[in-house]
Amino acid sequence: MIRALGKRLVASGLGLPRNLLHKYLEWSTFKKTLSDLRINCVLDVGANRGQFAASLREIGYSGRIVSFEPLREAFAAMAERFKNDTRWRGFNVGLGSEDAAKTFNVALAATEMSSFLNPRDPNWDLRRETVEMKRLDTLFEALLAQIPAPPRIFLKMDTQGYDVEVIKGAGQYIGQIQGIQSELSVVPIYENMPSYLEALRTYQDLGFALTSLTEAARDVRHGNLVELNCVMVRLGQDARQ
Repeated sequence: MIRALGKRLVASGLGLPRNLLHKYLEWSTFKKTLSDLRINCVLDVGANRGQFAASLREIGYSGRIVSFEPLREAFAAMAERFKNDTRWRGFNVGLGSEDAAKTFNVALAATEMSSFLNPRDPNWDLRRETVEMKRLDTLFEALLAQIPAPPRIFLKMDTQGYDVEVIKGAGQYIGQIQGIQSELSVVPIYENMPSYLEALRTYQDLGFALTSLTEAARDVRHGNLVELNCVMVRLGQDARQ
């Protein structure tokens, strides 16, 4: 009945807004993944102002969240959001493949588009800021000390072309991560970023299998996909198996 109703709505032109439907499917699938994997800590890398973490709370996730955001202003805004949430904390650092001070390109029109990489479009309005970068394996033991045993960790990454570098920084601890979410660019937005196929191959080589692929951004002029969100998990990690 629901399928038939959906087809009638499409035929009539009165269907649900495309973006609303995509987001419902994405978040409902994501919530099931967290439940199936018995996740008790989400590492929120590229947190910006805490939008993703706030959405986790809205869909009913009550476990621990650790957010990482290198931009000072965005981190301060996020800190206001988590100050009364005892299971959500944050670090004013970026994650990558080295421990170093790095130049961060701050996109003035939309800070969530800021990146360690240079944008391919030379017309972006930017300022550059030196921020602290850490490898995940540098912080991992300290993070584990705050997580109820056994740790069940999900790594979410939205770093504008830098997700693979974050994964590299996990080092020996990558095997302790049950699932990941990464933003994949079908159309490269930043210089020297991996293609979506290269990123998927990297994650697969580390033992993750693709479970969900959803639209993140689309070119409104031509209709082609620009970015995708992928969710990948280690097979056999489902708590019901």
